[in-house]
Amino acid sequence: MACPPLKIGLAAALTVAGCTHEPLSEVMTTTVGDTSDSSGGSQGPGDGSTGPDATPGSGGATDDTGGTGDTGGTGDTGGSEETGSGSTGPECVDEICNGIDDDCDDEIDEGCDCVDGQEESCYGGPPGTQGMGECAAGSRSCADGAWGACSGEALPTDETCNGLDDDCDGMPDEELGQLSCGLGICMVTVDSCVGGVEQPCMPGPPQVETCNGVDDDCDGVVDNGCCSQIVVGGGFEAGTPNPDWAEASTNFGTPLCTAGCGGGTSHGGSWWAWFGGFDGYDLASVGQDLVIPSGTATLRFWLRIAACAGTVEDTLTVSIDGTPVSAFDNGDASCGAMSYTQHMIDVSAFADGGLHTLTVVGEVFGSGPPASSITNFWFDDVSIEVCI
Repeated sequence: MACPPLKIGLAAALTVAGCTHEPLSEVMTTTVGDTSDSSGGSQGPGDGSTGPDATPGSGGATDDTGGTGDTGGTGDTGGSEETGSGSTGPECVDEICNGIDDDCDDEIDEGCDCVDGQEESCYGGPPGTQGMGECAAGSRSCADGAWGACSGEALPTDETCNGLDDDCDGMPDEELGQLSCGLGICMVTVDSCVGGVEQPCMPGPPQVETCNGVDDDCDGVVDNGCCSQIVVGGGFEAGTPNPDWAEASTNFGTPLCTAGCGGGTSHGGSWWAWFGGFDGYDLASVGQDLVIPSGTATLRFWLRIAACAGTVEDTLTVSIDGTPVSAFDNGDASCGAMSYTQHMIDVSAFADGGLHTLTVVGEVFGSGPPASSITNFWFDDVSIEVCI
């Protein structure tokens, strides 16, 4: 039995009705002969051999039953195998910030701070303040390998009265202090912020001014319209040594006298200051330090010049801070007076709220025996009244 032709493209053995082909090492290609034949016979498929009735080797002898058999087609090789070209993969380019080694140097995103499109939280406030009070982090994005500005963060601000922790220290509305308003007894002090609400400051009501060292009518002036006497112990009634006055006398130690001094009289009370009364030289004084408030100040004292020597050398001088404000001598028109006379001097120039010294100095010379010459200055009840 003749074996049928092997189908094109098979590379394995094919067994048909007991006919066996050996495995082929390559794919064979068969050319089919021309189907045109004048005798009407069909052309058998070529398999590289002559037809069954053809003359061997003729490749085309006429067969009454099988037609003209062409030579079998030349067998081609079983397909060509292309040789690999060794492809290089992705092209190497300049590094960009994308999480890939673009320049093929085994380093990823060198020179980049971040990967483009990346986002993270950010905060520029002091340590320990993030998430405290009103402080919160923001966010930033990466572009061209660099972080952009931080957006949406809330940083500490100065504390304001709003019930919030603006400075992010854990305490709302702290250290906002107090408010004071009004003058004198009308002054009021309140906390500036309570419960997140600013507090109003309303001065207290004024009162009628009285002479008490307090600003009762709340006009910023203490005892305005009031007058006060600031000399302490102006009548010398504390005697000697006197706690209110500094005393001195060349011959007697003090000019302060009472009835036991050998005559003379005071203006009021039992004591007065006696300057002179000695037929010889004597320098005597009394003095007191005092604060003269601002205002209108008037110095008052009572003086009696009971006797005058025949010379004009004997004097009595009243001074403030060494500046004479009133002076008398033994040629005064009141020499030999039988009573005291009040003297008033405006000393407002010294009324500045500062410390001053009031001094009374008597200096007599006398003539000595046998022609005795004595001057008597009797001084009492001195005061300085200051009206505001």
